[in-house]
Amino acid sequence: MSPRAASRNASSQELRAAVVERLRPRQSEILDAIVARIRGVRPDSAAERDSRYRDGDLAACVECIEYALTGIELGPQGSAPVPAAAIAQARHASRSQVALETVLLCYNAGHRVIGEFVMEEAPQLPPQALRHLIDLQWSLFERLIATVAAEYKRSDERRLLERVQGALAGESRDLDDVGYSVHAWHLGVIATGAHARKAIRGLPASFDCQLLRVSRDQETVWAWFGASQRPKIMEVQSALSPDLAAGEILAVGGPGRGLDGLRQTHREARGAHLQALCTSEQVVRYAASPLLIAALENETLATWLRQFLAPIRGRPDSDALLDTLRAYIDAECNRSSAAAVAKVRRQTVGNRLRLAETLLGRPLSSCLAELDVALRLANLPSEET
Repeated sequence: MSPRAASRNASSQELRAAVVERLRPRQSEILDAIVARIRGVRPDSAAERDSRYRDGDLAACVECIEYALTGIELGPQGSAPVPAAAIAQARHASRSQVALETVLLCYNAGHRVIGEFVMEEAPQLPPQALRHLIDLQWSLFERLIATVAAEYKRSDERRLLERVQGALAGESRDLDDVGYSVHAWHLGVIATGAHARKAIRGLPASFDCQLLRVSRDQETVWAWFGASQRPKIMEVQSALSPDLAAGEILAVGGPGRGLDGLRQTHREARGAHLQALCTSEQVVRYAASPLLIAALENETLATWLRQFLAPIRGRPDSDALLDTLRAYIDAECNRSSAAAVAKVRRQTVGNRLRLAETLLGRPLSSCLAELDVALRLANLPSEET
């Protein structure tokens, strides 16, 4: 019986096992060929001249050869694990700032070498079995590079987050190595939700600005938009505010220049994000309510403001008094406008305002800001729980 006829009578698993059996003694030869091929396609760099990086590369190559052979032997129903050394080297490449494109180029070179050796050892396979073998090798390769790329990007995000956190904490005075100038005008944004993240990615092209974006966690993105001119915050907010889905939040700080401005606008965005969480608002600008945000961030101030309203809230007619005070402040202290909103006579508004002054122990004109924030704080959903 000819070799090809024998192949036709053998099972697919037996055919794959026979190919792998012939390839295993050639693993050192395969490794040398992969190393030589990688040297030919990878640009020289300081990281790749480092002995620890080269050792990591070699370990990844050895394990990837075994991964390919084991995967071929197990077949489509098997589950050869992606090599731990490949995952570790992806992290190392990210830390060493070796481009992901270069990493994947090397894996592609290694895949081609293994494919060439497979073809040398499988010349007698029936056409259908050969096609299945090639498809299987491609499937293994695609799973490998998908895992490597994902780990590289996760490591890249962690490295970027650590770099940005260092700048925010004062440990660094530049972010040039991540492609963002701290000397520009900055606008800080915190976004949660898929739609908000997408809006952030698309904004730089519309406003001719740099984008620094880091994933704080799976749900939250920190971003800064950097430009040579002071950004027009309302235009940026409008571009960032499509119809958000339930639970999505967009919190925007104010413009700031230089490294101090980058830190300040981020602090403001964090405050605005806190307000969004407390109020169920989806789009919040820090500049729209800085005093309320200050109260949310400072428990001492929040407690004082709650106690400030206590003389009014303890009365049976407290709702009417508080509603009148809210209408009066919103009407810019115009009693007639407040009366129209509260649907009472102007004289009633005057009586209620004088009573409030008596209860608070001071003229309203001397505490309008405190009263405004206290009323807003009292109306938050969390205040009732």
